[in-house]
Parts: sequence; structure tokens; C-alpha cells
Amino acid sequence: MAQSSSRRGPLIGLGSLLVVGGLIAGVVLWNLGGERRASAVEGFARAPVGCDTTLDFVETGEYFVFIETAGQLDGVRGDCNIEGSYDVIGAAPDVDITVVDPAGVNVDVNRSFVSVDYDERGFVGSAAFALDISETNDHVMRVESNDGDRFVVAIGRDPSDGVAVLRGGAAAAGILGLLVGLMLILLGARRSKVTVASGPWTPGAPAAALVSFTPVGQAPQGPPVYGQQVGPPQYGGPQFVQPPQQPPPPPPAPHPSARQQASAPHYAAPQVPVPPSIPVQPAAPPQSVPPPIPGQPP
Repeated sequence: MAQSSSRRGPLIGLGSLLVVGGLIAGVVLWNLGGERRASAVEGFARAPVGCDTTLDFVETGEYFVFIETAGQLDGVRGDCNIEGSYDVIGAAPDVDITVVDPAGVNVDVNRSFVSVDYDERGFVGSAAFALDISETNDHVMRVESNDGDRFVVAIGRDPSDGVAVLRGGAAAAGILGLLVGLMLILLGARRSKVTVASGPWTPGAPAAALVSFTPVGQAPQGPPVYGQQVGPPQYGGPQFVQPPQQPPPPPPAPHPSARQQASAPHYAAPQVPVPPSIPVQPAAPPQSVPPPIPGQPP
């Protein structure tokens, strides 16, 4: 006898692989979401205060203008050559922004009613305006402020775009891998059914050599020796098993009236044995006796 354990090992191994793989995929996707947000913040276009900065929009749509109070400026296109770091302590300063499209038309600048903030890799900003860019190519932005603090404005889309999808996929991958992996591990750890391993088949061997049958009344025989031919089973004649004898049932209880009659004395007349009848034969007729002759003895 052997257990069919050929499938248990692969199931447990596959389940463990899914658990570990799901957790790793979840962590990777979660980190990719954070990396996507940080990369979006680093890629914002920036314009310093008091300068006319040229911005090249390659796509149309809605953009946010962030008042960035901390960060690093590495040169901009415009009439100002300002570089270096900045860090404003306290509330964000007030600014006035003017944007002119390639045709020389002013772009509507609206106050942003969407709360979008970020604090990624040393850059700290908060959305203050919203722009609806309808044309691509160069736009000129002028930033003015009465505050003496040094800061810049950053222009870009919501840095959280696509982050929720990645982190949702991370959670789904981790949960799915954990559930499916644990299910496979439990299936593999269950006790498999016990099967009888058949011996080597020999051409021409009778089918009875592979099957053992024990008639009623005989002791069961052990399994055949694998690799050897076993003769057909010996069937004994029919055997009858005599059922065990049961004690006779008790006599029925006598009726109360019969019990009273039996208690009264009873006298019976003696019986005289009648002798067997003897057949009576009729008597023989009398014979006549001749008279005696004188001189002769009777």
C-alpha cells in the first residue's frame, strides 16, 4: 500500500510560491505608486518670483499651479537666471500669475478648489491655481508677489494620478496570492486517499492472480508478494453454520380458574386392564367309539 503523494508536494510548493509572490508583487506595486508620485513632483515645470518664464506644454488639458515653499531650482527658461534651494517657513505667500499662450492671448487662471498637496523628496507644495491649456507649445508665465520670501511656483498635473491604481493592484495581488496560496497549501496538506499498488503485470497471468477473494468461513490471506505469480484462490465447499440453539420458551401461565380447579382433589376410578381377546375355535364333533371286542386289550 502506498499513498498517492505525487501531487501533494507540487501543490504545497505552488501554494507557497503564490503566497510569497503575491506579497512581493504587492510590495513592488505599492512602491511603484510612491515612485510614480515622487517622479511626477520632480518633473514639474517651475517659475521663480519676479521673472517671465517660458513653459513648453506638450499636452492640452487641466494643469495645477502649486506654490512651492521648499525645493531646488536648477535653472529655468526666461529672463531670470535663478538657481539654488529655497525653504519658506510659515504660511504660503500670496502671488499673482499671468499666463500668455503662443498667440499672445491671456489664459484664464482660476483659483483651485481642489486640495492637492505634496511633500516628496524635499519638495513641498500646495495647489493654488488651475489652468486650462487649449494649445501646446510655448507659454509665458509671469509670477509676482509682495512677500520678500524666496519661493517658486510649480506647474503640473495631479501627482497622484495613477497612484491609486497601482496601490489598488498591490493590495489585490497580495490578497489574491495569499488566499490562493493558502488554499493550495491546505489541499496539499490534506491526507490523500490510500490506494493499493498493483504488482507487475505478467502476460498471460490470470486476472484472479491480481485479486484476492476470501470465501465465507476462511481466514483472510495476506497480500500477494509483488513480482511473483499467485495461483487462483482456493474455494472451499459451501459451509453451513448451525445457528445457536435457543432455550425453549417458558410454558404459558395457567388461567386463574384452571389454577383453582387444579387445587381441588380429584379422584379417578381405577382402570382395569382389558386382557387381549383370544380367538375361540369351535369344538370338534364327538366321535363314536366302537364297543370293545372281548379278548382284545382295550
